[in-house]
Amino acid sequence: MRDNVLQQEASAARFRGVRRLAVALALSALLAACSGGTVAAPPPSSTTEPPPTSTSSTTEPATTTSTSLGFDKPATIDVAYVQRVLDEIYRLEGDAARHLYANKVPDAEFNERLEAIFGDPELSDAKTSFGRDAAERLSNFTEPPGDPIVKVLSIVDSAPDCIVAQATLNFTALYKRTAPASPTVLIQLLAGSVEPLNPVPWGVVAAGPASPATDPKVCQP
Repeated sequence: MRDNVLQQEASAARFRGVRRLAVALALSALLAACSGGTVAAPPPSSTTEPPPTSTSSTTEPATTTSTSLGFDKPATIDVAYVQRVLDEIYRLEGDAARHLYANKVPDAEFNERLEAIFGDPELSDAKTSFGRDAAERLSNFTEPPGDPIVKVLSIVDSAPDCIVAQATLNFTALYKRTAPASPTVLIQLLAGSVEPLNPVPWGVVAAGPASPATDPKVCQP
């Protein structure tokens, strides 16, 4: 069903910056959101002298907004939160590329890094493409490869375990030669936990151009 949301290009390659939508991501359950407690004001140290006053509150309620540090899912999924999540995911992809660059072959650790952030068939596509890069002796890698750059433009759809965002992807920091990217792509994430390799409670299922004939709101049942 999800394959109908993204239109796969005939010459789809990893370094072109577009990927088609996958059907599932084999990740585990959602991370529980962290909650903070309250801090009581200290008692007066003397009956004759009042305790020092402070302009800051002594009670700090837990926050669930996207302005909180970390990756705990906020009450409302917004652009700022998804940007932070995707920045980390594509940084991790850059780390995987640098691992491959240093070791020259896609070893077990490299595969584990990819498996922590992608799901099939996106995972298979990434492994195939990076395997091709290794066979070509990484001749198209920058030296050293950098991180793909993502810019989230809007949230298209969201559910407790799913996010679809409109964004741009730029792989020029990773590859020397890249074809012009589509103006925008749809990136779908599904909830899951693959710590410690991926501290983000989400995995990228796929990213690719939306088909004009399909409804990109794929998170709804």
